[in-house]
Amino acid sequence: MSEKVPSEKFQTYFAVKTKILQGGIRSGLTFVMDILKDTRFEDQKRITEIVQIIKSRIEMSMNQAGHNIAAARLASYVEPVSNYSEDIRGLGYYDFICELTTALETDFATVQLKLNELLTQLISKEALSVAITGDQVIYDEVVAALATIDLPHSDNKADANRTYPLNPSINEGLKTSSKVQYVVKGGLIDQTKYPYSGHITVLKKILSYDYLWNQVRVLGGAYGSGFVMQDNGKWLFWSYRDPNLVDTLAVYDKVVAYLRAFDASDYEMTKYIIGTMGSMDMPLSARQKGARAVARYQKGLQLADIQQTRDEILSTTAADIREMANMFADALEDAKVCVFGNSDQIDAQSELFDHLREL
Repeated sequence: MSEKVPSEKFQTYFAVKTKILQGGIRSGLTFVMDILKDTRFEDQKRITEIVQIIKSRIEMSMNQAGHNIAAARLASYVEPVSNYSEDIRGLGYYDFICELTTALETDFATVQLKLNELLTQLISKEALSVAITGDQVIYDEVVAALATIDLPHSDNKADANRTYPLNPSINEGLKTSSKVQYVVKGGLIDQTKYPYSGHITVLKKILSYDYLWNQVRVLGGAYGSGFVMQDNGKWLFWSYRDPNLVDTLAVYDKVVAYLRAFDASDYEMTKYIIGTMGSMDMPLSARQKGARAVARYQKGLQLADIQQTRDEILSTTAADIREMANMFADALEDAKVCVFGNSDQIDAQSELFDHLREL
């Protein structure tokens, strides 16, 4: 596959998305740019209300989707870019919002200054990148409209060499009053030894809808479970509204034995492959097509890369799945754990964690 920016160095984007009717392209873009250039952070009451709304929504998401909180937290232990992401949308972001709530009450002038400085740093002609979803006529109209918009100049340019530290708090128990757990275990696969391939995409279906579904959901009583792995080797198991903790971690650890004994007929493998391809070839709206194109561009994916993955998916055999047992045997040796859930259950298994936190 084509070379990608390594996870230790990455590019960040401040993204603004909008839908504009064709007849209003020029006025719509001008309106968006005016907001970006000319916003003044002067209304303390309104800014405080917005921050409180953000805080409330994060707290609601913690109760409803604790597996996302735990998954993002675990990823922050193993990959710098994931720690950055966690700090701007995960538990790290929640901590920031709590601090900002206090700062708005005690030192609004400093907050106002920082917001103005940040907006100046983000918006500049040199750093601008534009993605357009539409036909050639729309493209030409957007290009013409952008040419008339006066953006400020800045020394800040697109830089794909940003660095960020790892989260030093690993193996965390995030304690709540919930009666259930969200149990996550994962890490980073050695890509030099086990390069990502389309076979792993099929493996995700098999583990999520066969092994984990039966062991964690059907037998364990959790509301949901799954396996995720990205093409940079970051992987994790997760459970949703899970009554168990230790038993679920034991299921994750037994994946090596499951894969070594894996056997499926050609008919069964065909069903797994069809299910995998179906999730890749789902109908997309124009907005979704544009978002996918931008994501592929930012990751450096070429059509040849995508076709290679598809070919590997279609050629996957039961033997390919069995061969990945060794990959998990190595990966589990350095796996991390993050559990979001019941305080009593987490306290009872405190030896599993390096850090406990009450939420």
